[in-house]
Amino acid sequence: MQEHGEPLWQLILESTEIEVDVFLSMRQYDDTTTLSLIAASAQATNMEVDAFLESFGFYWLTVFAPTDYGALLKLTGDDPFAFLRNLNVLHERISTSFLEFRPPVFSVIQVSDECIELQYNSTRKGLTSFVEGILRGLPTMLNVTMVVELMERAAVQQGEQSLFRITKAGAQRGRS
Repeated sequence: MQEHGEPLWQLILESTEIEVDVFLSMRQYDDTTTLSLIAASAQATNMEVDAFLESFGFYWLTVFAPTDYGALLKLTGDDPFAFLRNLNVLHERISTSFLEFRPPVFSVIQVSDECIELQYNSTRKGLTSFVEGILRGLPTMLNVTMVVELMERAAVQQGEQSLFRITKAGAQRGRS
């Protein structure tokens, strides 16, 4: 993401007609703004929206978040399953800095010692691929090997729900 730089960002902003000052406040952006930026960014980088979001989620966790949220990330743990169990706590801490923040809710289901299922529930639609990118970035950030599988993805009346299976390297897949 970083390789595209400021000139492309300016083109994206111009194509969406979003004012730069909308990003100066510490608040969650309205979904129309978010979805416009996603669509324009995907088009500007010649990517499908889901591929762009997954790539951006990976970038966000491996490059951006360690710089801007490093101290908070360290509090979540250095094991991928501990990290995922602490996502709701992480979002609670972040919500103290942002106005009108509507964080997603994550539920962890222990399948075996080496496998969990992670349910993602959000009041916002269309961001499962971003979460998938974050999950795919987790092994890079924590220097571990694991497999991430998107099992289900569904739009629901109040947003979106998705289910991921995460297996540590070398572990048998499937329910025990």
